[in-house]
Amino acid sequence: MKVFTMLMICVATILPTTALLAQSNTYDLSISDTELFTGETITVTWDVNADSISRDWIGLYETNANDRAFIDWEYVTDDNGSFIFTMEKTGSYEFRYFLQNGYDLAAESDVIVVTEEDDGGEGGETGYSLITDRATYDRDDIAQVTWNTPPNTNFFLNWIGIYELGTADSEYLGYEYVDILSRTETFRLDRDGVFEFRFFTNNSFDRVAISDPITVSNNTTASCQLNVEDIANYPPPNGPIIAFGDSLTLGVGASPGEDYVSELEDRLGITIINRGVSGDSTVDALERLEEDVLSSNPSAVIVFLGGNDEIRRFYEKLSNNLADRNLKDRLDALAIEIDYDWMNVPLIPRDETFDNIETIIERIQDTGATTILVGFEAAIFDTAIAADYRRIANNTNSFFVPDIYDGVFGRSRLMSDIVHPNDVGYDIFADRIQPAVACVLPDTQS
Repeated sequence: MKVFTMLMICVATILPTTALLAQSNTYDLSISDTELFTGETITVTWDVNADSISRDWIGLYETNANDRAFIDWEYVTDDNGSFIFTMEKTGSYEFRYFLQNGYDLAAESDVIVVTEEDDGGEGGETGYSLITDRATYDRDDIAQVTWNTPPNTNFFLNWIGIYELGTADSEYLGYEYVDILSRTETFRLDRDGVFEFRFFTNNSFDRVAISDPITVSNNTTASCQLNVEDIANYPPPNGPIIAFGDSLTLGVGASPGEDYVSELEDRLGITIINRGVSGDSTVDALERLEEDVLSSNPSAVIVFLGGNDEIRRFYEKLSNNLADRNLKDRLDALAIEIDYDWMNVPLIPRDETFDNIETIIERIQDTGATTILVGFEAAIFDTAIAADYRRIANNTNSFFVPDIYDGVFGRSRLMSDIVHPNDVGYDIFADRIQPAVACVLPDTQS
């Protein structure tokens, strides 16, 4: 769930293990139930007496799985508390408590057994199921489909297809071979209608499960669904919409026309001026603000900055131990690929980064434009960064898109490299920014 989120658990797999269990420290995990059906939720509660819980985290695992093969996870937020997880597939599971963003195991829960409540529905077999993340979608949304199988299933060339309701199994509109590590596949929904997903085994048309139907509708007529009461300069004046940011706005890692700005243009039938510059720090952005943004008298501006400042600070802290050298090598390889040198980025204190972002937003608002601030959570470094973005959004009365990387960062199917999303990842970015952009369109303002 939770570079930016940069370098989250993905980075944790290569960070050094430094935590040591003091004998006086105690860690306890308890669960609300040990037997559930798929789709039901479970509460895991932690109780810790320790000198520090900084970057401690709890992971959900299949029983006997490797510590690095977590299904889901959350950072702990206090000495005691609880999280709720949805148990989406059959099997045997447990929770594990780890220290300081690493894999020092401090506690384990009892075992949870998850079973199917029914036989998987018409056209299915016992123990197989497909679950979509919701029942209705807008066109060009991303559907996430979670699949479940009986124990000891042969996963060789099993696949999931998307179908119009009532069509033959051979008439699939798209398909994905299953990923046995994530057990979740993603599908872009590029047409209107009623559809379903079907699960097949052994590279054949031997169907073992069908999802509930989903409905996809045309979303080109946007409507504003957000609270606009306290938004500065709302409704905005006439003028262009500008996206102002770094490589994530430019679209590094995306195919031509698949960056989040282009996605928003296609979905909403509008033009957005892309002012993304790869490698920009917040100092660089301030220097070009007048020429690239203010001189155009915009109606609204998407502000998505701060990632390069954060990476530079992190890069500075890396040591010469084996794990850090590994991470440096990965960042340096990316720098060569995009013709960029981390060491030439100014080393900006975190307070200055957010002062710069706030200044950028205030200067944009001085022109009468409305602002949309995009934030991310960098919990691998310091969880305070998410709060800083929210603070700036509240101080400036901007639309706010929090933690844009949530569920994207660290997932190879959604990322083109260690920092940048791929086409599907940028689609998810667009999903999250679109509601705010819809509110600044002339025919959707209230």
